[in-house]
Amino acid sequence: MKKGNIIASIIVIITSLFFYFNTMNFKKLDNQIIGASFMPRFYTTLLVILSIILIIKNLSGSENKVENSKKYFRYSIITMLFILTYLIIIPVVGFYSSTILLVFTLLYFAKLKNKVLLVSIPIGTSIFIFLFFQLALNVIMPTGLIF
Repeated sequence: MKKGNIIASIIVIITSLFFYFNTMNFKKLDNQIIGASFMPRFYTTLLVILSIILIIKNLSGSENKVENSKKYFRYSIITMLFILTYLIIIPVVGFYSSTILLVFTLLYFAKLKNKVLLVSIPIGTSIFIFLFFQLALNVIMPTGLIF
């Protein structure tokens, strides 16, 4: 896993630097304190820092040994399939209904036993997204054919 982490970190660093330098072409309006390039630069810098930390951890030998790597790989693949299904059903069911279904499915898949949390976390997530993004920031979420 050491080689894979180091190679992935190097790829992330190169990609981040590419995108960071692409933000140099973003135009900044005269009355803007923070331009459109701020967030992409922030995220790419954060990715570079985290990738360097991952490289250092792998080279220093302080990597945690992962037991049952086949089991974790299977969980990762299943989670990716859930997310892919989520992306496919958003245009049909709508963003909020799909999000509730995805969060519920992921919590159930993670074997969350508390039924109150199993119901309240997905609903709370959708309510938060609605309040913050739709009402506060006026971001329109996709509606589906059904909802």
